[in-house]
Amino acid sequence: MSFPDKLRAIAFNILFYGSMTTFCIATSPVLLFPRRFILAFVHGYLAWVFFIEKHVLHLNHQVLGLENLPPAPYLVVSKHQSAWETLHILQWFGDPVAIMKQELRRIPIFGWYAARMQMIDIDRSTPSKAWASIVEGATRAKSRGRSIVIFPEGTRVRPGVAKPWRSGAFRLQHMLELPVVPVALNSGLFWGRNSFWKKPGLITVEIMPPVPPGRDPLEVLGEVSRQVEAASNRLSRKVGGPETPIPAARAVSHAEG
Repeated sequence: MSFPDKLRAIAFNILFYGSMTTFCIATSPVLLFPRRFILAFVHGYLAWVFFIEKHVLHLNHQVLGLENLPPAPYLVVSKHQSAWETLHILQWFGDPVAIMKQELRRIPIFGWYAARMQMIDIDRSTPSKAWASIVEGATRAKSRGRSIVIFPEGTRVRPGVAKPWRSGAFRLQHMLELPVVPVALNSGLFWGRNSFWKKPGLITVEIMPPVPPGRDPLEVLGEVSRQVEAASNRLSRKVGGPETPIPAARAVSHAEG
């Protein structure tokens, strides 16, 4: 990174983390309001984040394939390289539900916001408890017309690193009879996993045509994982990033979620 890029990254981090703390504390009384007001305040904060991304960090993004989104609710199955996409999911998918670790609920104010946003928090003490939490939360979200965002790798994975996809999202599709919307991206090349240094550039997100329900979950898992990894590799190559190996028959983890 050049020296000016490092200065921009330092300025962005100060503004990003400082404003997050200020927002959570200053707007905490909003937690007593109806949920629609909380959602409006969160969108307002995210608009500020997107502004400093563009004008301080010089990090822009483009979303391809928004016309592929079916009517909600649906299951978003996305590549997960960075914290960046967890900030932007509200921008693309309206009012989706995301799956989060139960431990995050214990963070003061942030956890309260997550609870009021009605995210799905999972108890990871045992696989059976985690799966029960996901099924209960996803069923509730569907009944309210809200889409569900799932990262089948289970954690953020650096570009170029292969990690087996978990089967939970596709078993959930079979149970809830919802379309799956595959999403590829290259965010990890600019906003790295656990990296202080964020880079300027253009992040690309690609939303692919939905896969209707009614098929074998493991068959859909194999098809969608290869499709998303191939598209993410293509997006990575365009900006000089590495490719993630895609085995002919991708290994599958049957762990819950």
